[in-house]
Amino acid sequence: MGVKWTTDQQHAIECCKGSVLVSAAAGSGKTTVLVERVIRRLTDEDNPCSAEDLLIVTFTRAATAQMREKIGAAILKRLSEDPTDRHLRRQYMLLPFAKICTIDSFCNDLVRENFHALGISPDYSLLDNETAVIMKNDVCEAMLERAYEEDSDGSFSGLSDMMSSGSSDEDFAKLIIKMYDISTAYPFPDLWLDSLIEEYSQPDINKSCWGGIIKKYVCDMLDYCVSSSNDMMAAMESDPIVADAYGAAVQSDINMYAELREKVNRDWDEALEAFNTVKYMGLGRVPKGYESETKNAVMTARKKLKDLLKKVPNIMCVSSGEHSEDVRLMRGPVTKLIELVKQFGREYSAEKDKMNSADFSDILHRALNLLAVSDGSGGYMVDIPFKTGDGRDITLRCAFSPIVTGGIKSHYVCVATDITQDIDAQRLLRNSVELAQDSSRAKGEFLS
Repeated sequence: MGVKWTTDQQHAIECCKGSVLVSAAAGSGKTTVLVERVIRRLTDEDNPCSAEDLLIVTFTRAATAQMREKIGAAILKRLSEDPTDRHLRRQYMLLPFAKICTIDSFCNDLVRENFHALGISPDYSLLDNETAVIMKNDVCEAMLERAYEEDSDGSFSGLSDMMSSGSSDEDFAKLIIKMYDISTAYPFPDLWLDSLIEEYSQPDINKSCWGGIIKKYVCDMLDYCVSSSNDMMAAMESDPIVADAYGAAVQSDINMYAELREKVNRDWDEALEAFNTVKYMGLGRVPKGYESETKNAVMTARKKLKDLLKKVPNIMCVSSGEHSEDVRLMRGPVTKLIELVKQFGREYSAEKDKMNSADFSDILHRALNLLAVSDGSGGYMVDIPFKTGDGRDITLRCAFSPIVTGGIKSHYVCVATDITQDIDAQRLLRNSVELAQDSSRAKGEFLS
């Protein structure tokens, strides 16, 4: 007896035009659906796909082994029903050659297979985490010592005093290494680091990234206040006595929240002054001795909103003039810090080259160099703003593009992951789907 698929599962299996994203909870049969899709692609009468042309990327080795095993079992089951099917027997023989691997393995294999294009030795070793940590600490310590010796204008000493605690540079070194590690998660680390300096070129807090984040947060807070106040008004409809006493004050609150929101979007200083001088209308009086759940609920909810609004002046903690001065004072130290992070990256890379070793970020960026070929007009094959995702994101985007060097010639490309448990994987998968949707020539299909 065959598997009885649900409507959604059947749709996910049979959908073959365009990109497919399957989002479901653990244990809901995503892997089984993916295996069935693979089998149907392998046995498609009009346009069959060969097993050696599959690329299925998972995020754990265990998932890789499980996927290969399940596909093999599914092929054997089909063969038991029709032992004379030569095509299926061939696919079973080719299954060991199918690219079913983790993203780490995919990038590493790609780099080793194309070492000549990168001008590197194919016998490089991969650094383990402990060795990488020791190397980073040694490189950073040596770099900081030289920086003190070469600090002719005092800019480095000033930055060190700002970033260090006590007489130790340990916190300063940790910051440099952390920023380097974060930058290597982006496809173009130097561009991301430069973007941090750019944030200090905008003196107007209304236009700055920080001002935008804070204003959005405050507006969301005010929207919550309006929503909660509307809930109070709705609750008072069933209690006319409380509505007569409290209705005008709560409606006044709603109007005030709306006015504050307009000021936040209009001007920072105007909004800050308004929050520092907020005045609430007093609640009316209910008859002596009158008690009700609505009365208590409204009083409690309104007090909660008033306490919430008191926090805003501490969130919008500076005036526009103070922000402008802070940005002016910090631009120099931030620029120096970014220079040190870039220098650390160069020196750490040089040490790895001496040892003929690499870490995963190196492999990732080398894979990107192979996949993101020039488009002949000064750009890259895949036009993706570098802030849209990390290195894994853009590497897979390039791999899913139809114009790829390095021998990848898949008819169908699948990503297997439980996106309900991995937020990074969820964004990675969604961005990959967007790539296929944006390109009229893309052939990849994506599942989770």
